Amino acid sequence: AKITDNVVEIGNNPFSTIDEDTSNPILSFDSTETKLARIISICNSFKAEFQFKTNLKDDGTLQNITLDLYQTGGVGQLRKDVTLYYGKNIDGITSTGDRTSTFFNSTTVTDSNNKYNWLSIEGKYYNSDGQLEFYKDAGSNTAYAPLSRDMFPSQILSPSSDQYTNKNIQTSASSNDDLWDYAVSQFKLYAYPQMTYEVVVSVNAVTSALGNDKKLNIGDTIIVQDSTFDKSDGGLILSARVSEQEISFTNPLNNKITFTNFVKLK
Repeated sequence: AKITDNVVEIGNNPFSTIDEDTSNPILSFDSTETKLARIISICNSFKAEFQFKTNLKDDGTLQNITLDLYQTGGVGQLRKDVTLYYGKNIDGITSTGDRTSTFFNSTTVTDSNNKYNWLSIEGKYYNSDGQLEFYKDAGSNTAYAPLSRDMFPSQILSPSSDQYTNKNIQTSASSNDDLWDYAVSQFKLYAYPQMTYEVVVSVNAVTSALGNDKKLNIGDTIIVQDSTFDKSDGGLILSARVSEQEISFTNPLNNKITFTNFVKLK
């Protein structure tokens, strides 16, 4: 199937193409969106992963672009055989913590159906070190993340004043326990700064065979390790997924890999 001007065509496609399929979502678009933005929006609506492949003519000019679609997790492999090390095949790692928009460490959870009573809930959550990480007392309207408060107080001028950052949230619950479980899940996501990482891979690693003599491909998930990063904490180990590859045949110094889906393992 052609998408636009006979330039972009669909290759692999595991999704139903039958118009009457009720599982297909109904989509609408802003008239100002670019064609690329619409394609990405469509893929996201189907929870699809996608990969663009550029095909060139013999003279180096563009022939067409193939858009391959996959179910979630269908692009790439879990490359347990590949670990990239700072100083060997990684030139640099930077991290940035963001707690400007979604960060909070106290909350009130309401049931959108108004069926379940948040006020009566009592809950405690302990981390792997046995520390009380989140709690809510029965009769209290607020759940707290005290470890987060100690690390990231909302103000430091008066220790006796409230040092929590509050955000009230809502969910559709099927029991009182659902409200507490939702509070815990949101604390796990937002009670600590959202960390983003940038990993600069050495140019040779972009096109070289790694691990079991296989090059990295789009979607592959690998391990990144830097023993010099925050030595007091024993270094940094990340899981990361290849989201983009830029390969220059004329200037290999421009070779680049972009990673996303970072998970801090240590």
